[in-house]
Amino acid sequence: MTDTNDSVSSDSWVAVIPVPGDVLHWSATILSFSEACDEVIICGDARVATETATVFEHQPNVRAHPGPLSEILPELCFRTRACVVVREPCVVTPDAFVRARQIVADDIRIATLSFFSNDADYLSVPERNHPLPMLSPGLTETTSTRLLRSDSLLDRLVPIPVPAGPAVAVTATALRSLGTLVPDAPSIEFALVDFALRASRRSMRNVLDPSTLVLRTPGEVTHYSVLRTDSDRSRLNTMHPHFPSLYDDVKADEQGPLAGAISLARTAMQGMSVLIDASAVGPFEMGTQVQILNLIQALARHDYIRKVIVGMIGQPPPYALPYLDAPKIKVAASISSDFQVDERVDILHRPCQPDGDIPWDRWRSISDRIVVTIQDLIAYNNGSYFVDPSIWRQYRAGLVQSIHQADGVAVVSDDVARSIADERLPVSPENVCVIWNGVDHELGRFDASAPPGALVTHGFAASSFILVLGATYAHKNRDVAIEAWKILRNRGLPHRLVMAGVVVPRGSTRNEEARARSVLPENLRHDLLTVPDVTPDERTWLLTHSSLVMYPTSAEGFGLIPFETAQCGTPTLFVSFGPLAELVSSTPVVARDWSPGAFADAAQLLLEDPGLASAQVEAVRAAAKKYTWTATADQSVRFYRELLARPAIGRIARV
Repeated sequence: MTDTNDSVSSDSWVAVIPVPGDVLHWSATILSFSEACDEVIICGDARVATETATVFEHQPNVRAHPGPLSEILPELCFRTRACVVVREPCVVTPDAFVRARQIVADDIRIATLSFFSNDADYLSVPERNHPLPMLSPGLTETTSTRLLRSDSLLDRLVPIPVPAGPAVAVTATALRSLGTLVPDAPSIEFALVDFALRASRRSMRNVLDPSTLVLRTPGEVTHYSVLRTDSDRSRLNTMHPHFPSLYDDVKADEQGPLAGAISLARTAMQGMSVLIDASAVGPFEMGTQVQILNLIQALARHDYIRKVIVGMIGQPPPYALPYLDAPKIKVAASISSDFQVDERVDILHRPCQPDGDIPWDRWRSISDRIVVTIQDLIAYNNGSYFVDPSIWRQYRAGLVQSIHQADGVAVVSDDVARSIADERLPVSPENVCVIWNGVDHELGRFDASAPPGALVTHGFAASSFILVLGATYAHKNRDVAIEAWKILRNRGLPHRLVMAGVVVPRGSTRNEEARARSVLPENLRHDLLTVPDVTPDERTWLLTHSSLVMYPTSAEGFGLIPFETAQCGTPTLFVSFGPLAELVSSTPVVARDWSPGAFADAAQLLLEDPGLASAQVEAVRAAAKKYTWTATADQSVRFYRELLARPAIGRIARV
């Protein structure tokens, strides 16, 4: 304890605490700020000065000033960088003002600097515009500040119209330029707001440090505030006609920088709630279903995620149940995509290709931001997959609407992002994020002990065979695989050919495949087997037991087959283009183009050289290490939080 008035460094921060009564009731506050600031000055009457000298005798940086706050500030503004005016009992972390010091040092225009608090009027967190007497269990000033500072998106100041909260920093620059706080103000809060409004009239800045939480104690919400009291608002309006218009606007604005910072603070402190549109998870487990369910599971494991609500049409199919068995996951079964949920979520994400049937108004009413995933633009650019041009145009319009209406667009590869840009689709580049799918889901959970029945019936189960896996869409080029296989057989290779996949009604290669089969010699016709879509168990058996997977696709958004095939120890042959060149760039063998001869030449290399085939598998496995579902969840959460920090699309316009 010292009674001297020794000079303090001009870079110092001093806490000034007007104590209206018993100093002991402010002990926690005084001790807390003595650790965070270079000096603490207790303002009050003679009794307060005496109590301060007695109680804080052993605190060398705590001293008393027997007079009001307005008297000490003129002195301090010439020997400090900032004064933290503490007007309510509160506590801070020892490093509370590390970030604030840098903010003030970087911009001489700053007049006042406020901080988040559980009780700070429109700067209250975690609930916006809702002061709380206490934080959730486990949250203190220390844990909350640590969580806020762990998010780099909160490492930026936020402009605000007026200060609020139990502690406000006032810069020495502003005090020297504008004069001290008015001594006859009805309250310290009134004096601080008046000072800030005087500063804004001179175009000086009032800002918020969103990376720091000041914990208001002792746990009672401050019901009185000049920002909400009619008489004080009227008096301030008389003095500053531009008040309270901007304050009222910012308090209600759901799109501005303060609203974004509060959303980020809330999710940093409490965790994020996400609603996943899993309406595509139907009776059959295919690639889309695997992707959606693994994303749900990965998000539920993420530290930033508090809850994952899974919106499904009807009840989950049996294969989905193991994915949904986690404490953070809640299934919301509905009869439509309206999703009957009992709480508003931070993010609603449709992780599969959107169509024109999204109920946008409903989705906006239950979520803060909406994300759609674009897997590819194949059908957008290929009218042969539709029964007539009008339906194709309707599909295109629905995709454009989804991209336009969503707050964020996730894409599964850089190639898809480039395609969206090339098509000039209506989305800002900053609202497009590449989020690669994970490829580390375990195929080992499937029973690969038995081959598909058709292989047993036709005597293929014990034979060496090449596999073509995928629906009969024209871009899959299954007819090219038949022609390439024919060349291989003519060269003396013994392998049979198995083609597995759904026959699609429009835009298929069914006729081309039929013509290719019709000209095969009789002995080859019996060595080609076409089977419809297979179960996951059968699919895994085929991938594991084939000698080579021929993948002659000429259009993909991501390209999962090489990764799943390599997981089963089998090489895949493809043309290196677009996403395949992006994701798997180091395979020793690729087909130079989509001609049958090119595929036959490359396939022969892999079939005749086991070492080369093994190197092909290992190259894909090495590439796969980057594409994990944990990384997918990390990228997704980062994107979600970036969107929360930006204005929403198609919502109430900012004033």
